[in-house]
Amino acid sequence: MFGPGKSDRPAAAHDHLSHAGCAKAATLNPTVLDNCPGVGAPVCVPPSGSTFPLGADPFSCSVTDSSGNANSCRSVVTVEDTTPPVISSVSVSPSMLWPPDHEFVPVAVTAVAHDTCDLHPVCTITGITSSESTNGGGSGHTSPDFAVTGPLRAALRAERDGTGSGRTYTLTVQCTDHSSNSSQANATVFVPHNQ
Repeated sequence: MFGPGKSDRPAAAHDHLSHAGCAKAATLNPTVLDNCPGVGAPVCVPPSGSTFPLGADPFSCSVTDSSGNANSCRSVVTVEDTTPPVISSVSVSPSMLWPPDHEFVPVAVTAVAHDTCDLHPVCTITGITSSESTNGGGSGHTSPDFAVTGPLRAALRAERDGTGSGRTYTLTVQCTDHSSNSSQANATVFVPHNQ
């Protein structure tokens, strides 16, 4: 509200805005109060309808009544990015491990993500799971079977349960924008029982 003034001075309120994108046109609706008729229309800088960028954006409004009394206030329009990145693809190379010689094999993940506000969302491997237990029959009884070695790099053991149909490693990738919005996607690597 415009700060307290004398009884014949007008007052106004500010507007708050949340938006799921980079910039947003905002309608500023200051409330003007006066104990006498004849209050002019408030004038805001930047004007109502302006586009405000991501973040906290200051604005001010002023108003004058018919007696020439004027008052102004300053406030902030807050534009927030609440939309997570869209992951269009995640792949792993190599996507199949052979032979099953119980050795660690380095793999590289490629993630393609797009975001409304951040041109370069950051993608990382946040987890790896295996469709088989670590020490299943014929697996060589080696542990661990996988490790994250870099943001988009991992080491996977080339082994599978000798009595099963093959092992699938699932790598979970998370992409995060500069406003801490994130989304996840999975990619898999297969160790076949035989070729």
